[in-house]
Amino acid sequence: FQINAKNANRIEAFNKIIIIKKEFSNFWQQLANMFIDYLKSNLPSRNHTTPQYYTCFGRVHVQIALQLIIIVTFAWDIFRWIDFIANQGVTFGWIEIFAEICNALFGISLIIAYCFKSASFLLPYLFLQLFTLVASMILFCVSILTVIWPKNSWASSFHTYQSTKAS
Repeated sequence: FQINAKNANRIEAFNKIIIIKKEFSNFWQQLANMFIDYLKSNLPSRNHTTPQYYTCFGRVHVQIALQLIIIVTFAWDIFRWIDFIANQGVTFGWIEIFAEICNALFGISLIIAYCFKSASFLLPYLFLQLFTLVASMILFCVSILTVIWPKNSWASSFHTYQSTKAS
């Protein structure tokens, strides 16, 4: 078995690729370790005395978590309302307007639940989130089935293509 110059170059290139791959893997491992260390140092310590009032692996009190949910929900709603108002050329139906009013009412129920510490006012928002999750999963499954089986009966609702049949 002789190693000529051509094979030696290939072996050298292969060894360089292995070294680069190891360095790349080490980089991602170090980045993941840095992220975990950052989380450990900045997250509050785990609460062991009253774990029923804590969420996010026992590190965040439920009232603070509810505050974050309220802030994110209203920020998202404000951006949607700005877009809703800014699109003057688009006509919206009563269903969209009704949905926006319901979202506002559910957001207000979050604030009432926080102010009065009443879990029953959280239920409308939780049901809205559950409905959104179920509807999203149904649409996801339908869209995957449409990609896999494009000639089904509901596919025309998702795309329009010219029929290739000769008439």
